[in-house]
Amino acid sequence: MQKKDVYNYLAQTYLSENKDNRIAKLINSKKKKNKIKRLYLIISGFVVILLATALFIPKVLSKPNAQIFSYNINLPGDTIRLNYNFSPDINTVDRLGYTVNLNSLNANNFKFLELSAKKQKTPQAITLRIDMQNSRKELATSYIANINNKRQNFKLDLSEFNKIKDFSSIDKIIFTVERWNANAEKDTLIIDNLSFAK
Repeated sequence: MQKKDVYNYLAQTYLSENKDNRIAKLINSKKKKNKIKRLYLIISGFVVILLATALFIPKVLSKPNAQIFSYNINLPGDTIRLNYNFSPDINTVDRLGYTVNLNSLNANNFKFLELSAKKQKTPQAITLRIDMQNSRKELATSYIANINNKRQNFKLDLSEFNKIKDFSSIDKIIFTVERWNANAEKDTLIIDNLSFAK
């Protein structure tokens, strides 16, 4: 073999190897890039699915037409206790009241005010005064008569509070025992289960 043939052979061998290596490297780098792109697409798709699940599924599962049939009002200690003593020798007070603040409660969708009440000791009946006031300072009054020492449930139609024209922002309910409506001078009136209902 001549030198020229040896050089040609070596050049062809090395150049073709380098060319093959370069092509192989290009193919491998394209494969790596494709793998990275696929991995990026899979991760992106997973993130999109998670976001869609977090944002849209709860809206689909929640009932947009769900109706609230009652709204229970939390009372401190679950009850209101009006301890009254109208004995003339002890007290000159003519009434005793308790205010439940409702912070502009929207009662437009409700028709009734419900509560349970009883006297603690004496069986003589008592009449309870209930005042309701909205944020516009409209004040209306209703009464519940014949509350005795047996627990009773009462349901007042909100239309009885006829001086209130706007029930969208009820600020407070005031329960009052008045001397002239209490047959016994001394007792405790217990009120609980206070709620608005349809």
